[in-house]
Parts: sequence; structure tokens; C-alpha cells
Amino acid sequence: MVSLATDNPAATTVVSDTADGAQAFIPMLKFNVVASASAGVQVNSVVVTRGGISADTDISNVYLYEGDTQIASNPTIASGKITFSKSSGLFSVPAGMSKAITVKLDLKNNVSSGKTMTLSIASASDVVLASGTIAGSFPMSGNAMTTASITDLGKLVFSNVSPAANGTVDPGTTSFEIWRFQAANTDQDTELRKIKFTIVGSVNVGDLKNFTLWDGATQIGSAVAGGGHEDVPSLP
Repeated sequence: MVSLATDNPAATTVVSDTADGAQAFIPMLKFNVVASASAGVQVNSVVVTRGGISADTDISNVYLYEGDTQIASNPTIASGKITFSKSSGLFSVPAGMSKAITVKLDLKNNVSSGKTMTLSIASASDVVLASGTIAGSFPMSGNAMTTASITDLGKLVFSNVSPAANGTVDPGTTSFEIWRFQAANTDQDTELRKIKFTIVGSVNVGDLKNFTLWDGATQIGSAVAGGGHEDVPSLP
């Protein structure tokens, strides 16, 4: 069973800057997928229809989220149809359980003011399961978002400070500065709420511990002990 969520995103104004990008991760549509008590389901494809006075080219990217977790991005967008598809499954819902899925999008740079955009699931055939059938009341639509064009959108730019090249570190080294970067904003005050760092290369995550984030001589947040954790904690 697919149904529109009671907390489906409300209609609002979304912004695009004439030069410095546009609003990102805009919640456009939220729906629930409920599996029957007798069997779980695997959702292999979701087709979302764009509506309103807008164009496919007004969209930079579209995502599927379950809570704060991104489960799909970079879909095929053509003729007003946004298609997420994965043969091994976009997501699964265990028997008797439900999942709330949010469709979010990035607005394109320099979209003119006064455009409107809705995202909807037009019919039951637009949600494809590995096996089983879809029920629900279709079409189910998100609310209309109206665009505004501005010239002072807040922009945060990350840039590398050091190191300038690959280096080495001996096992057992403590308080090692692995990376120094700069975060610089323009036009608006910016609140940075979370940073996630991903460890790449051949090192084992368990070989590293006690990750900390610093602004000069001031530690931000608490240390992450390690042992498989990769996230620096949310910033205060």
C-alpha cells in the first residue's frame, strides 16, 4: 500500500541565485509504503511526475530519502518523468512494517521567478515491486513550490589548506593533523550543522581512533573514538 504522508511538505517558496547556485535538498513529496502482514516487499522502481509551470531543465538533481538517509539519487529525467530504478532494489519493507520516503530535489542555478513545480506519483504502475502488487489512491501529489530568483543566496565554499600532497604517518602517532581545510561563506551568515568524513584508501578503519575537529585551538564537538565509526559528531 502506498499513501501520501500526513506530513507531506507544505507549499513554500524556493530560491535560485542568478550566479551562485540554488536551494538544494528541497523536500517535495513524502509518501508511505506499507507491506502486508504476510510478506515483505522490495521496491525496484519509482517514477515521479513533474508538474506545474516548470521544465525538466529547472532541476539539477533529485533524491529519495528515508529519514536522513539517502537511498537513491541521479535518476533519469525526461519528458516530465523522474525515474529511480535499481534491479537489486531501491529499498525494502519488511512484512507488516512501513517506510516513509521523501523525494527531494536540487533546483538549477538561475531559474527565473514565478515558476511552480509539483512532484507526484501518477499511478500504481509507477511503483514497481520485485514481486507483488501496489494499492493506493492515485495520483498522489506534493504541494506546489514557487520559485524566486535572488542575487544574494548564501554560499559556503570548502577549500584545501593542507596537505598539498600525499604524505606518510608512523603507526602509534597521536594528535596527527590529517587534513586542514577552509570553509568560507558569502552573502549570508551560514550555520553548519554536520560534517561527515569518509575514510578512503587501504587503511582499516579500526586502525584509526580518536577523531576530533578543531577551529584553530578550539575543539568543536566531542571526539569520535573510532572502532568503525566514520562520522564526526554533529556540530553544536
